[in-house]
Amino acid sequence: MKRVETQILKLLLESEKSVWELLDTSWFTVKDFIDAINRLFSEGIIGVKNDKIYLTEKGLKIVGKRVLDFKVETCDVCERKGITFNGEFKEIAEKFSQIVRDRPQPDASFFQGYMREHDVISRVALMHYYNDLTDKSFILIGDDDLLSVALALTGLPSKILVLDIDARLGEYLSKVRGKYGLNIEFQQYNVSDPLPKDLVGKFDVFSSEPLETLSGLKSFLSRGIACLNEDGVGYVGLSTAEASPKKWKSVELMLLKMNCVITD
Repeated sequence: MKRVETQILKLLLESEKSVWELLDTSWFTVKDFIDAINRLFSEGIIGVKNDKIYLTEKGLKIVGKRVLDFKVETCDVCERKGITFNGEFKEIAEKFSQIVRDRPQPDASFFQGYMREHDVISRVALMHYYNDLTDKSFILIGDDDLLSVALALTGLPSKILVLDIDARLGEYLSKVRGKYGLNIEFQQYNVSDPLPKDLVGKFDVFSSEPLETLSGLKSFLSRGIACLNEDGVGYVGLSTAEASPKKWKSVELMLLKMNCVITD
């Protein structure tokens, strides 16, 4: 039995769950997860009733209830991020939520989408934990999430520059900068174009939520890394829901060739 199937059965042994509850705790790709659900259902190991998935008698015999005697739990406070925030970050989270209410809506032609507001603040808190926030110069390769606003609200970075293809974002950030007095610069830029030479090696930190195709990842990562100074760091989002272990390996090799290592 595959690991993804074992994980699903173990979770269902605790209680019946919706497909979304199962998916939320899965560390496998969405494709592998759905394939496993369909396979287990076709073999009569799981069933569905009132939008809940449950173990059939056949499934119960396969798993064995003794598995439940061994308890392992992940942190439900940080949502498995490994970081929580408090203090002024709480106030910033509230203000950030208010500011971004009238943000530009995602444009499918740019493959846009954004993180939950709480997750954006969590990223800023993680940067602060690693001392990558105070007096640091930032360049953001794309900013669908409006991380620039969250960073600027802390008042800690020395510089924040956003590179993004979407002119609407530049207009929005200009309005926010004027209204709230935030230190954010914007430059319209397409990652398929060469990087402006005056940006190379000039920043302490880059952050990006790149496209999860290998070509997209390479474009965003290479631009961000090229902007870093000798001791610079990068914060990049890559999921397990869309990126398989094979793709993760390719990304790790790509980063090694760029003289970088993954630390988290």
